[in-house]
Amino acid sequence: MANEQELNEKNEYFEYVESRIENLEKLILKKDEELKSLILKTVQNGPAQPEKSAAGATALRPEANHFERVFDDLKEEESRFLKSEGEIPNYKADELNIQLANIEKREKMVQDMLDSLGTALAILKKRHEEVNRKEETLNREYQKLQEIEALYRNTEGLDALTSTFGKVTIDKGSSRENDGTIFINDSKE
Repeated sequence: MANEQELNEKNEYFEYVESRIENLEKLILKKDEELKSLILKTVQNGPAQPEKSAAGATALRPEANHFERVFDDLKEEESRFLKSEGEIPNYKADELNIQLANIEKREKMVQDMLDSLGTALAILKKRHEEVNRKEETLNREYQKLQEIEALYRNTEGLDALTSTFGKVTIDKGSSRENDGTIFINDSKE
């Protein structure tokens, strides 16, 4: 009974982790889409380039080989773009393109992390299923052993057990006769 309770707790934990990952993934994708749409609206409505589309917004991205610590510089980017609520911020198209590129990098990094978490969760589920199968096999074997032990106790030992399975004949005399050895005396007398 305790094993079943442990298995139920493990299953509940795995389901909780899986639902939490799914919820986080949905939330991250939702926030990224909101931020992208805000940036694209601002770029499209800006005085410098009013006809800019999403394809044009990605044209001025920095080189792919240029390494940026996307999550570390997020605070700096936010402080530069987010002004106080009373003022209308003055966005520049180049800064917004860089911000959009950073958002897409973060989105890709988050998606990679979620993919690796999904893979890890799948591996954990597979291992959990293997452990469950092995545990079920061990439980069946243990139950068989308990049945044999109960049968042994109920039949009052080996003598009653042999009568249950049929008479087993043991010829004690023949083994002693065949087991005898011949001693040769090598001494010269």
